[in-house]
Amino acid sequence: MRMLLVHVAVTLTALAVAGCAGPIHPVHGIDQFGDLGDLHVVKLPSKYVFRLPDLTIARIDCGARSGVLFVTVTVHNGGSRDAGPFDVVAQVEGPSGTFSVPQRSTATLAQGNDTPQLGFLFTDVPIPGTFTVTAVADPPTASMPGGEVWEWDKNNNASLRTCTLQ
Repeated sequence: MRMLLVHVAVTLTALAVAGCAGPIHPVHGIDQFGDLGDLHVVKLPSKYVFRLPDLTIARIDCGARSGVLFVTVTVHNGGSRDAGPFDVVAQVEGPSGTFSVPQRSTATLAQGNDTPQLGFLFTDVPIPGTFTVTAVADPPTASMPGGEVWEWDKNNNASLRTCTLQ
């Protein structure tokens, strides 16, 4: 059955109208249905609707020392709930190709906080040059295409930075 949800002010009550276009949002924990003819009242608990983490790349820094390119990444949780464990990946693209290193794993990240700087060392990147560094928090994997963390916005998990190193 196709339904349309309309959020009603403070009570977080939604009206689902049978036969309207658009599928119902897949919210876990719907706890009450009230039958009003063709209208169904659905109470959506706020912990499922509004309280989610939101991971973003807050900062990417890069530098070189002794022929090794190093990248540090800071992740921010701008959501309204703590994030569980997740991975962070970094990739460097330069004149001689694209280079990746093993991902870094984090424990948890409280709402409103940043991770400590996560370091990545690229030993095979020829320096000097101009490089594009890409960092992704909670990247998709074959077994978890949406990443490990169910969060508010998956489209803001990546960031780019251009670094010119001498």
